[in-house]
Amino acid sequence: MEQQFLNPEYVRHAGLIITAPFLALLFSRLELTQNNEFINSSSQHRAVQLLNYVASGAEENLEYELVAHKILCGMQPNEPLITGTPLTHAEKEVADDMLMAITQQWTALNTTSKQGLRETFIMRDGIIEDDENAFYLKVEQKAFDVLLDQIPWDIGRIKLSWMHKILEVTWR
Repeated sequence: MEQQFLNPEYVRHAGLIITAPFLALLFSRLELTQNNEFINSSSQHRAVQLLNYVASGAEENLEYELVAHKILCGMQPNEPLITGTPLTHAEKEVADDMLMAITQQWTALNTTSKQGLRETFIMRDGIIEDDENAFYLKVEQKAFDVLLDQIPWDIGRIKLSWMHKILEVTWR
């Protein structure tokens, strides 16, 4: 049964959820996590900043656009984000490597650039709602979504070790 959205919140970059299986390695490589948990709240906030770069290729952000980013980093959507220093070249490089790994493992996209991945799938609008058990995300549909049938990992239910609630996703 499809989730009924009674009080939905608008979400930018809802397609960021396709990166979920790669986030533990990304955050570990950048020493933001240890034993699959964020080292501290600064690391968690840094991870949100990093996901903004992953999603858009930019560092500037409007906090209201970071709902999906915060949820994937185990934060509440309305929790204030404390940003620190700009991302380093090395951090961006590791994030770019992750995007390329996604296109390599999702063979239907193996010739797609990182910007192509962003524009085609990650930079999608959506709506989200939550209850005490889960977040429920519905991602905007587009013609390219037929390629989601070939994605080799599950995007319907996401629960990373640092997330307090499951993220249930409806995309197609």
